[in-house]
Amino acid sequence: MLTLGGKDMPVTAHHVDDQQGYRWIVFEGKDPEDVINALHLTADMLKQAGYGDSLLAAMFAFTPSWYLIYTYRRAAFYPFVPQLSHRRDQAREFRIAQTLKPFMPIEKDPERWYALWDPPL
Repeated sequence: MLTLGGKDMPVTAHHVDDQQGYRWIVFEGKDPEDVINALHLTADMLKQAGYGDSLLAAMFAFTPSWYLIYTYRRAAFYPFVPQLSHRRDQAREFRIAQTLKPFMPIEKDPERWYALWDPPL
C-alpha cells in the first residue's frame, strides 16, 4: 500500500512503532501536495479495508518546532507547539489557530487539542 504511487507520486513512506504501541506511517517528499495525496490515498484505503476506526490523526511538521494535527474522528485541525519538559506554548497555538481558521476547519474546542508528544517525525 505504501508504494502504490510509484513514479507518479514521488513520496517515500515507512512505518514506525512508538513507545506507546502506536504505529505511525511517515510520508516524505519534495512536493507537499504529493505528500498530502499519498496520505489521503493511504487513509482511504485503510478505511475501505475496515481500519477507519483505528485512524487517530495525521500530523504535519513545520519549522520552527510546531505541528498541525488533523483528527480523523472530528474532521478538524489544531496546532500543537511543544516545549521542553512536556509543556506547550498555548498562546502560540491560539495565534496559529486564529491565522489558519479562515482557510481550514479548526477544532473549536481547545480541550480536544490533544498533545502528541515525541512524534517520530
